Amino acid sequence: MAAHVECVDGMRRNLVVFSMCGLLVAGPCIGRAAASAETSSYPARFRAAYMPIFRGLNQAPACAAVNRVGQLPACAQQVARFRLAVARFLQFLTHAPPPAKAKADIRELISATRVLQQTFTTVAGIIKRKDIARLKAIGGLGHPTDRAIQEFLSAIGVLALDVPALKVPLPG
Repeated sequence: MAAHVECVDGMRRNLVVFSMCGLLVAGPCIGRAAASAETSSYPARFRAAYMPIFRGLNQAPACAAVNRVGQLPACAQQVARFRLAVARFLQFLTHAPPPAKAKADIRELISATRVLQQTFTTVAGIIKRKDIARLKAIGGLGHPTDRAIQEFLSAIGVLALDVPALKVPLPG
């Protein structure tokens, strides 16, 4: 780029030369930064979308100890936050093109995430109806909520093995 300077011609040429030198020097750096961001953006964005689910699965379950209707609001808040995290993660999975070697694993993860989303939508409906007996029936080891979480964690684990660059922690 040339700056419009109404001074001596020699000065104008120097500005043009300095501008061109700046582009020639900065160009390769900009290109490398863009390529680097392109290759590392999927794992970074994946982790950013996944971490709220990880935190949600690792926090103490507010719904497990529900025995009275008065305890349901805390459970409802936790479920609402988790459902939002799952929805955002699913949106990322379905709209961000994955690495080529991970496409099959991502399809499995999308399926598991949809099951998780549907299960927690059901849980939210049960909480809204204040049906503590049904909430107890859907939760617990081996029940629908646990199976959906285990299927999701299994899909995350397979993806983490196939794409080590993701470096995602597994709840435990």
